[in-house]
Amino acid sequence: MDKYIGDAVMLLFGATEPDPEHAFHAVATAVLLRRVIEHVSRRRQEEGLRTVRFKMSVNTGPMLAGNMGSAEHMQFTVVGDAVNLASRICGMADPGQIVISQAVCHDAGVRKQIVYRRHQTMRLRGVKLPTMTYTVNNLGRAYRDDLDAFVAELFEEDHRAD
Repeated sequence: MDKYIGDAVMLLFGATEPDPEHAFHAVATAVLLRRVIEHVSRRRQEEGLRTVRFKMSVNTGPMLAGNMGSAEHMQFTVVGDAVNLASRICGMADPGQIVISQAVCHDAGVRKQIVYRRHQTMRLRGVKLPTMTYTVNNLGRAYRDDLDAFVAELFEEDHRAD
């Protein structure tokens, strides 16, 4: 699912159908999006246009998912502390950066499959212990070649046009 929220987009993994690897799929999608955005921005810069950079965050945790709204405007969405934390983490990111929560980084299906580093500690209202965040540099070697090939294929037409 995706949802446009003002100047933000929220992607949701594992809500309508179970996905045991939802956290990794979310991080891998963020890395892919960053690569695509970098490519598009380079092209735009070559054409003298403004470049585009996004801030991205990934969090995981329990949330309430379902239809909300009125009969005139019903929308599938998610709410809860995990959603709010993702938004707060995104606010900590710099343009072009992917920041993930401690819960995502410590997920066994994620930690060994990404290249990351510590970012910042954040304090949350109502939570005694601070929360560590991490930045994602890339996917791990097992996935990097596939990602590179996929991005190259996406922009193959660009190279033929040159």
